[in-house]
Amino acid sequence: MPFKSRALEVNLANYRVEVHIDPRYLPLQEVMSRYYGLMEGVNVFLTELSHPYKNWKFIVQECRKYALDYFHIFQKHEKGPEIVGLIIDVFLTAGADGLPDVRADATDNLLLFLQKTIKDAGAYLPRLTPVLYAAFDRIGQLPEDHFKFFAESFYSI
Repeated sequence: MPFKSRALEVNLANYRVEVHIDPRYLPLQEVMSRYYGLMEGVNVFLTELSHPYKNWKFIVQECRKYALDYFHIFQKHEKGPEIVGLIIDVFLTAGADGLPDVRADATDNLLLFLQKTIKDAGAYLPRLTPVLYAAFDRIGQLPEDHFKFFAESFYSI
């Protein structure tokens, strides 16, 4: 017989909220909408990203997947710079708001994504350059306790 906890039921009920995808993430949904088989996963990712009680570990894992596996789609799309900026923002926010292990993972993935963007953008790099400059400015303004994750990362720029 499974253990049943009234306290757990109340706690889960209190945290159950109706979540709508934040409009700022709609460009990613729009770009990926051409790939019907991926849409369920994209929507789960964006819903979690829009949730008031974020699971940063899940968000960082999913963001890495979209950032690295689908960069070839983003770089060519007219909204590519916006999508790259959103991905950078997700990693930076997770790096600021997550627990230490998530912060380190978010930082590593951000640096890996920046490397990939610079290396793989090819002819599309000029239109991504302003987004990259903005990312480096944000990194440079991070508090010292956050910046240590960049200094200790396996990846470097």
